Amino acid sequence: MRHLNLVEGSRFEHNACLDQTDSTQAQPECLYVDSSSHQRLVIERKSIMWPETYAYEHSKDHVLADVISAGLRSIEFKDLYVLKMPALKGGNKQELEVLGRSVAQEIQVKYAALKPGQFLRIAINGYLFRFGMQPIWERDDFGPSAGLCFSWTGSDCLSQEIDLQEKLHPQVLKIFEACAKKFAGYASDRRLLMLDPHGDVTFHSPRWWNNLFTAIQPPPAIDEIWIGSSGDDGFGEEAWVIEKVFGEDLSFSEAFPDLHGR
Repeated sequence: MRHLNLVEGSRFEHNACLDQTDSTQAQPECLYVDSSSHQRLVIERKSIMWPETYAYEHSKDHVLADVISAGLRSIEFKDLYVLKMPALKGGNKQELEVLGRSVAQEIQVKYAALKPGQFLRIAINGYLFRFGMQPIWERDDFGPSAGLCFSWTGSDCLSQEIDLQEKLHPQVLKIFEACAKKFAGYASDRRLLMLDPHGDVTFHSPRWWNNLFTAIQPPPAIDEIWIGSSGDDGFGEEAWVIEKVFGEDLSFSEAFPDLHGR
């Protein structure tokens, strides 16, 4: 809301958490009121992701990383090492623990012989891990100089570009339906849907999202849609990029990195 006030010159202030004060009916999350114009604004925030199992699969990535970290806790790395992790293909917690302990054991035995520029290839159960000193050009300017970090192989979302928007249709329609119910009692207020993208849709441009919402028109109950993406600002602090992608007076600042050439 601080970002919206800065962009629009408005003075919206938090008034109520509606979904906590009245649980008897569907409510948007928050109500804001402009202290100058007395305009009211309600917000509903939703996550959107592709693949739809992204959150579950991502949680397994961290389970595996935690097991490996625990297995290497006794080692004091004198330089900064990186373990490049493969995309997981399933597995329960017990299987991930076995896999993690095996990877940690391989590193314990062989890491000391590695020289700069060399990577240890660890092939276990159909997975390939790569471990070695992180190249200087891949390190954060203000990051640690020694220790262990993890890097995950991203999915090839370019191969999905042709039909990715179409694949999102069912998820988008479900979000629209939920918002229409929550905004039903606020027809005279400004109604804003805030989307948090994850997975393969994290870094698409505002124009890409606008094309999606042009193809799938939001219901009249949704006045505007904003997209927010968070990351590290380079100084170890969380930073947000927030952009309006549907609604009146729409303009594109290209604040989002467009990784797909649009």
